[in-house]
Amino acid sequence: MKDLKSLIRLHKFLLDERRRSLQDLESLRAHFDTALARLEAEVRAEKSTVETAPEMAFAFADYAASARERRLKFIDSIDESERQIEHARGAVNEAFQELKKYQITQANRERMAAQRAARLEQAKLDEIGLIAYRRRAAG
Repeated sequence: MKDLKSLIRLHKFLLDERRRSLQDLESLRAHFDTALARLEAEVRAEKSTVETAPEMAFAFADYAASARERRLKFIDSIDESERQIEHARGAVNEAFQELKKYQITQANRERMAAQRAARLEQAKLDEIGLIAYRRRAAG
């Protein structure tokens, strides 16, 4: 029987790569969340500035329109990153299942080899016992 250890190593590597990719996507998603929160805090700060200094109101309209566009871009980026994260999670699960399949097969092969070796050892011991019995019975 062929040893699957090299295949197991390969699939562990692939699983680790997919986990790293997923982690990168989750970090990117967190970055977008943080940027969106900063933008919303900035907009609130600008609103409070306009409330205290009405002469700044003329510039706030352009700023608010720009902020809305940036907000929509962040939301689109967050949605896209969510789709990519879901896809990456599926890839991680698939890689994990593939790795487990090889690990279980290897464990079964090792268990069967150990059982076969134990049977051979027991057969040898039985043979030695039988020879000893025959010698005692004959002698």
